[in-house]
Amino acid sequence: MDPNKLVKRSVQAWFITAALGTWIFAFYIIFYYGPSGLFGNWEKWNETMPHGHETGDPMNNVAMVMHMILAVIILVGGPFQFIDHIRKKWGRFHRWNGRTYVISGLLLGVNGIFIVLYKGTISGMLGDISMSLNAILIILFASFTWNKAIEKDFNAHRKWSIRLFLVMSGVWFFRIGLMFWLLVNDGNPVWFDMESFSGPFLTGLGFGQYIGPLLIAEIYFLAESRKPSWIKIPFALFMFGITAITLVGIFAATVGLWLPRLQ
Repeated sequence: MDPNKLVKRSVQAWFITAALGTWIFAFYIIFYYGPSGLFGNWEKWNETMPHGHETGDPMNNVAMVMHMILAVIILVGGPFQFIDHIRKKWGRFHRWNGRTYVISGLLLGVNGIFIVLYKGTISGMLGDISMSLNAILIILFASFTWNKAIEKDFNAHRKWSIRLFLVMSGVWFFRIGLMFWLLVNDGNPVWFDMESFSGPFLTGLGFGQYIGPLLIAEIYFLAESRKPSWIKIPFALFMFGITAITLVGIFAATVGLWLPRLQ
């Protein structure tokens, strides 16, 4: 097969896998947090999320509800922005969905920084730093994506959109990465403590959930260009491997984390 087509097919395979995985995650958020929020069963949020709902703390509670709503908008709408058929045939939907996606990203980034400053994360200072950096990158990449679209620099717009999609998928990457790690280690929390939710693996995953995908994206931009040609086939094989890992992580998170909570 032509190396350029192989690169394209490998990235398409990963994207299809990731899109299905993010929609499964969105389904879980909607049907786990949605009904409990609508019917006032806020204590259910605290079973799965630190500071999910705290009586007498409206600032925290509003921030968490906003976080859930924005997450659903981003998880559901994001993949549609990268489907060529939709972009070409339904340009108006692509533009308005994109505007909603970018604005939601900006709000999510600001909301994430607020949550860290107001309540912090369960993983302590390093967790606070990794989450804050993720939120800052979301804000920056959303701004660049918007500006490049206005400037009609669509090549740069596409690249910033991909980077934005990856950093906004950080919490999803974290969950499937964690469940993949537990699966391959027979459920044992290797290199981290489950009670304190801290340790070298979680620290690495906290930063790696967006730094790793961003590095892969930069290699992809290099591989899809005409030169250097030697990188194309190794990159495509690497992406097929990443797709397999992603699929296993999605399966582990779905059957071991999300579906049991919906029962």
